[in-house]
Amino acid sequence: MLKYDEVDELLPELEPVITGMGISIVELKSRRVKSSFQVRLIIYKPDGISVEDCSKVYKTIFPRIELITENRDINLEVSSPGITRNLKHVREFTVFRNKEVKIMVKDKNDWERGIIVDSGEEWVRIRTKDEEKRIAFDEIRKAQLGQDEEVR
Repeated sequence: MLKYDEVDELLPELEPVITGMGISIVELKSRRVKSSFQVRLIIYKPDGISVEDCSKVYKTIFPRIELITENRDINLEVSSPGITRNLKHVREFTVFRNKEVKIMVKDKNDWERGIIVDSGEEWVRIRTKDEEKRIAFDEIRKAQLGQDEEVR
């Protein structure tokens, strides 16, 4: 099930900084655990995320998180989404435009496979081997990035 409106409290503070580095936020989750503050950040750029990219983002946002949370005990993890990521939020379809995806639609037992062409507030459009299809987000049971020879 895709999420529509779940937004982490740090997103408005960190997104402009990270976007300014030419990198997109795929997922951001933060939480307080006793006296520490844990942050998990998944980042993406079309030509791939390197270890250096993760390090650069880490060094850039760590001090900002300290200031925002007024906490010095921070556990920050920065990583890439991986090649077969399960898409969890509707905004990920915009981040992964032009990438291969497979989508399990409600009431069907087979995957719809294609390239993400475009997405709106309530739908995604994919290009399959034979046609373009528009799929409503509320009809998606599961979606995953992945390479598929059928689409190429």
